[in-house]
Amino acid sequence: MGARARKTALLRRIRRRKAPSAAARAAEAHAARVHADLADELPDGHLDDLGEDQDLGDFLDGHTPPAGPGADPEAHEELLEQVREARHRIARGY
Repeated sequence: MGARARKTALLRRIRRRKAPSAAARAAEAHAARVHADLADELPDGHLDDLGEDQDLGDFLDGHTPPAGPGADPEAHEELLEQVREARHRIARGY
């Protein structure tokens, strides 16, 4: 195989990698819908905590419960459960 043929074959492989498959696009769209649903369900104060593109696992790992007067541990646990359920919905694909 000549240098030109190798270069052409390499460029084709790179283009295929860059273009997401239909399944990957569908998975991204599903994840975006789940994120939007979660944002609609969250109380106003928590929407800032959960960034639009943030991975839900990262949110669960890094989120700390509120402390001090007025902190509501039950509301915090409900928030975490909503995020866990959204993460499971994304993983299931439906």
